[in-house]
Amino acid sequence: MGKVRFGIIGVGGIAKIMHIEAIKNIQDAELVAVADINEVTARKIGGECGVDWYTDYRDLISRKDIDAIDICTPHSLHPPIAIDSMKTGKHVLTEKPIASTVSDADRMVIESKKCGVILGVVYQNRTVAKYLKAKEMIKDGRIGNIHRAELTFTSLRTQAYYDSSPWRGTWNNEGGGVLVNQAPHSLDIFQFLVGMPIEIYGFIDTIKHRIEVEDIASAILRFPNGAHGFIHVNTVESPSVDRIEICGDNGKLILNNKLLFGRPKIPLSEFISMTKETWKFPECEWKEIEISQQEEGHKAVIQDFVNAILTHGKPMVTGEEGLKSVEIANAIILSGKKKKVVTLPIDRIEYVHLLEEMCSSDIGKYNLKKCIKNA
Repeated sequence: MGKVRFGIIGVGGIAKIMHIEAIKNIQDAELVAVADINEVTARKIGGECGVDWYTDYRDLISRKDIDAIDICTPHSLHPPIAIDSMKTGKHVLTEKPIASTVSDADRMVIESKKCGVILGVVYQNRTVAKYLKAKEMIKDGRIGNIHRAELTFTSLRTQAYYDSSPWRGTWNNEGGGVLVNQAPHSLDIFQFLVGMPIEIYGFIDTIKHRIEVEDIASAILRFPNGAHGFIHVNTVESPSVDRIEICGDNGKLILNNKLLFGRPKIPLSEFISMTKETWKFPECEWKEIEISQQEEGHKAVIQDFVNAILTHGKPMVTGEEGLKSVEIANAIILSGKKKKVVTLPIDRIEYVHLLEEMCSSDIGKYNLKKCIKNA
């Protein structure tokens, strides 16, 4: 194989902003065709790129001269398009999240193995230098045994944003709110750094928008080693926050626009057990960790995916990795709705039944009344 020949499905949003340009600038990649349900969009983007265009993705994936499908549609459409594509022997790269439900993500992973094709997920934060450095420091033991980890992510959305497309803000089409749409990158990088929790107790609400799904969510977590965690995400706050804090026996990492490392001069477990003074605190020092810049973003993710195809390797974010953030999101929603602690891995059938209930309920009108009351 000389170049990996791509077809992109869904070119009205992130594809035209990031994916098309990235593929153009990768030596081993070539854009062959695009598809979009909107004929005007498909025709326009196809003409601008000088490639064939389609309004039915099935016509695109049937082509023999395409090696990989890049899916940039609303996420509820990722599973059927991905599975249909894999059945034609195509490798699949899908935008985040891999799916709205972890059970759909499971199906995608199973199908990729059955068809012998590569499944990758676009989580470009895994190419960002500060996160890679933090991962290295944790792996090398510089933080020590982790006992607390927190994520706060807020990204304001207006009512006009939700009104701009009929699939937004609905259980039936979006499958969730801030947890499923805006927060997946942060959820992914959080678990990439500290691993998956084993228990989650979540709270979800809709407080500012006329939508069915949640616009604010919080969760308490417990990890396999006994560490505690906290997640908060919302689309109702400004200025925005994107912060991770990871605390261990040997120090503390804070990731926002920088990477900061706070370090006690004596490991905490030793200090706590050995110090004889009642109100003694360890001496600590803070330093900003220097980061070596590197290629990051969508181009780096797509280049990595191309390399995986050419070398018969694995992409940086496999389907198995990509579903982890979905599992956390589903667990918080399930816990919030059922008012109970949820153990991971979650009960797939229970979550599907919950989603079916939400899709058929009158929850949208209820949230509209509540938002008017809170205004």
